[in-house]
Amino acid sequence: FNRAGARFDRGAFAEALQDCDKLLKLRPAEALNWTRRARARLALGDVEGALADLEEALERDTGIAETWVLRAEAKRLAGDAAGAVDDANKALDLEPGSARAYSTRGQARSALQDHLAAIKDCKEAQRLDPPTLEVKKSDWMHMAAFQRLDVRQATRRVETALAGEKGEPGISAQRLQTAIEDAELAGVPPEDLQAARKQVDLWRLVAEAVEELEAEPPSGKVTKTAVAEAVARSYP
Repeated sequence: FNRAGARFDRGAFAEALQDCDKLLKLRPAEALNWTRRARARLALGDVEGALADLEEALERDTGIAETWVLRAEAKRLAGDAAGAVDDANKALDLEPGSARAYSTRGQARSALQDHLAAIKDCKEAQRLDPPTLEVKKSDWMHMAAFQRLDVRQATRRVETALAGEKGEPGISAQRLQTAIEDAELAGVPPEDLQAARKQVDLWRLVAEAVEELEAEPPSGKVTKTAVAEAVARSYP
């Protein structure tokens, strides 16, 4: 196994695969040996073969995080983005600090058009990634596309929340605040969010004013004028 690992690390994937084949002949009952060969097969572009080996590994042991990560990556490459997300979730249950699992899930979420969640996964993977670069820098190239797309998408969400909310002011404030946070994560410039932040403050003040007026006797005397006066005292 040590020689297979060394060959894999220097990019000699075919030779690493040969060593894994020999290891499996000697110890076919060990799940990790199937996972190791799947890793080599995936590096060689044999997605179908990797998936077959990973099924063998999971039949023997479902508690190895690397097996789930590799199957998530193989499913992503095979076009099963939803399955990739599910397997990456299982890997993270077993190993919450797996940068590779976050990276794979982020790329799968991107394929599912869940771009803001993809950005979050990529940022977390970058935070966790050790100096040895377990996750290659090329895995982050897709982040630039996320940023370009989601600045527009997130800005539209803020505008929709800002202009379209007609429910309870407290709920409106929370929804707009969530849209603002997503916009910040997507890279929307802070100056473009100033009006939205002021609206959040205003809605929260309205919610507080309504709550205070409802608590005052006689209960139920909540008029627009009373709310406006209460808000004006706190929001010049």
